[in-house]
Amino acid sequence: MKKHSLFLLSLLILLLINACHSGSDSIPVQVQELNTEVPELEPRQLEAKGTAEEQAALTGKYIIREGHISLEVDNYQQSRSSLFRLVAQKGGYISREQERTSSYNISNELVIRVPNTQFEGTMQEIAGLASHVHNRQVSARDVSEEYIDIETRLKTKKAAEERYISFLQKAKTVEEIIQLEEAIRKIREEIESREGRLKYLQNQISLSTIQVFMEQRTEFETYQKPGFWSKIGGGLVSGWEGVLAVIIAFSHIWPLLLIVGGGMWALIRYMRRKKKRPTSE
Repeated sequence: MKKHSLFLLSLLILLLINACHSGSDSIPVQVQELNTEVPELEPRQLEAKGTAEEQAALTGKYIIREGHISLEVDNYQQSRSSLFRLVAQKGGYISREQERTSSYNISNELVIRVPNTQFEGTMQEIAGLASHVHNRQVSARDVSEEYIDIETRLKTKKAAEERYISFLQKAKTVEEIIQLEEAIRKIREEIESREGRLKYLQNQISLSTIQVFMEQRTEFETYQKPGFWSKIGGGLVSGWEGVLAVIIAFSHIWPLLLIVGGGMWALIRYMRRKKKRPTSE
């Protein structure tokens, strides 16, 4: 009887241990399933990131993106207005514009800056304005190494500047002060130079550049040889223009004509009087 009771007790303990193990194994499985359920981000949520740091957080890299597109349009003025509205909607601006007009086309070269998250969409919508796309180029330049190197060097230089400033506060002699101030000046110049380069990279990363060439071709008017009646009409017009030119010329030289005419009149009158005088024998 005692052996039977011990057997039942041992069996009960084994069942309890097994239940505890099975319960503890179920907990990590549930946690793992919860951790793998990552919600998908909407495109608008992804496009909300635009600065260089945010792009690096999203992609792990610092990328400068540039594009070039050459297109032909049916209505230049309408397409130009649509392009300006598109750039404004994308949060960009027109950096440069050069418009040309000739006898056979109207063209415009524009440089557009748009947020890097709007680059692909802007390129596609610009192409949608064209009746024909002649050329489309896209480039992406990874400047992560340079960007991180500048950031690291800036931190080092700023830390050195702070140390020199603390030494300057403790300097006792004029020579020490002069040497420390010179060192601080050189470090400050390096910091400002690297900060300028870093700001340029940040601008190029956060705002992509798109070069757009847009043109509308016009019909070239070929030369036609004038006919008989066209020549008659042209002759009449030229003759009338000649008469007007003579009148205008006389209006400019009338004082000279008046002087010459008066002189000739006086000379002729003098000659006539001389002939009428009796000759003396």
